Amino acid sequence: MGTGPFMFAHLDRANNYWDANSFVGYWRGWPADWSAYAYASPKGYIDHLTVTWAYSWAATKAAFLNGDVDLFAVPRNYSSEAQNQNGIHCIYPLPNMSVDGLFFNYNIDWPTPLGTVFNYDFLGENGIPRDFFGNVT
Repeated sequence: MGTGPFMFAHLDRANNYWDANSFVGYWRGWPADWSAYAYASPKGYIDHLTVTWAYSWAATKAAFLNGDVDLFAVPRNYSSEAQNQNGIHCIYPLPNMSVDGLFFNYNIDWPTPLGTVFNYDFLGENGIPRDFFGNVT
């Protein structure tokens, strides 16, 4: 975490969480000068941060509604459910570190260490057909 505003405190793999404390020697000063994003700006700062990863969506939502957690990331497929809860302030969209990918597989004809890749429905002694593991459309 370098010279950031928080210092790693400890990791508990058995209970699935890690925590960090504010770093008073932060090079930009403390409390940290956070910039606003869209219409959301920080109203203060925290001294201690706990992050857990062991909960299902139902358990995370229940913990939030019970006041056991202050904020959480909502999986995309539950975003409409979270936005429709009374008393919950949703800030959307926020930048995140996710990547979506779309990949194509091409039908490449080359010899392999296991033999030749033959045309569909042809099984030979020195190779396999293109649709050996299932019909390719």
